[in-house]
Amino acid sequence: MANQFGVSPRGRHTVSPLSKKVVISPEYQISTLDQAPELLQNTIDLIEKEFDYPKAHHFAIDFYPLLESDNHSNNYILISTQTNKVVGHIGVLHRTLQSKQSSMAISMLGGICISSALHGRGLLRLLMTHVLNTNNSKSAMFILWSDKLELYAKFGFHPAGIQIPCGKTAFPSSGADGFLPIPLSRLTACELEQIESIYQQSISAQYSTLERTRKVWNTYQHITSANLYLKKDHSGKIVSYFFCGKGGDLSNIIHELAYLPTYHDEITTTLSPYTQWVTPTNPNNTVNKETIFLALFALGNMASFNDFFHGWSEESSTISRMPSGQLELCYQNSRLIISTEKFVQLIWGPNTPTEFSEYFSPIFISGMDSI
Repeated sequence: MANQFGVSPRGRHTVSPLSKKVVISPEYQISTLDQAPELLQNTIDLIEKEFDYPKAHHFAIDFYPLLESDNHSNNYILISTQTNKVVGHIGVLHRTLQSKQSSMAISMLGGICISSALHGRGLLRLLMTHVLNTNNSKSAMFILWSDKLELYAKFGFHPAGIQIPCGKTAFPSSGADGFLPIPLSRLTACELEQIESIYQQSISAQYSTLERTRKVWNTYQHITSANLYLKKDHSGKIVSYFFCGKGGDLSNIIHELAYLPTYHDEITTTLSPYTQWVTPTNPNNTVNKETIFLALFALGNMASFNDFFHGWSEESSTISRMPSGQLELCYQNSRLIISTEKFVQLIWGPNTPTEFSEYFSPIFISGMDSI
């Protein structure tokens, strides 16, 4: 019988009470890194091999929050019972997405891979089914990053959200235009408080985005492949900051820019020549041929998502899943039957209708947050 993600698990799963490993067949079992910490390096090696990761970068640094020890209970690994080697991995990072006065628990998926020697055996389906079902009760929405749209559509993931590549010049590593580099770990407590405040005023106020707690900020100190730049006024107060670079995909790209509201025109004009990814505040007015999707989205626990959606729309809308798998959207006095793909683009862009724009803020997820 297919579960709510439209996936039919193959075989019978059993759980060993001693090892807490899920046996999915005589050849494979699913565990987590907190249950098998000795397989951490094996897991990292598999991810970097299957991702053809650049030699100059390290996955465990670029995506430190996903693989840090505190998150090992959310690193799901597929183990060969014959070799006791990791042959698959899906990492889950639980966060809170906030928009205006509403918030919901989400799960971001990363480091998704199956050993290339085992492709075609349905192992990704088995592992993904286990991960989604295990985390569904605590996740209103799932997010992942991939260009394999057809593959992940089978699990209910669809592209939505907007980013626009801008600028053509790499920002000088030594700094320019009043922006100077400084490691996040070297900020004083006062400077970190200023950056947190700017994030709230510049990003949280305009977008639906991830809650950024002090613990999260401290975790990002370990992502040393991302470079922080600050701009201060004559009194030494921080007026703007940005992160540039992270791993191979974001090399020399500004992917999180924030500033005090009064500096908007000055900062955006100054940095316009430099390579950056921008999420427009009004997606429908800025979609063009260079627009790229932000991520792939799947709905999780519908009761939790509807609570968020209902509050987000100022109690004007509800959403529910029909037996057919389609969604029923009730907005004011209208009722619409819609696919999940169209729905996530309706709320996150690029197809947000004008009448929804007063309620729904565009979604922004920084390169610091993505996994």
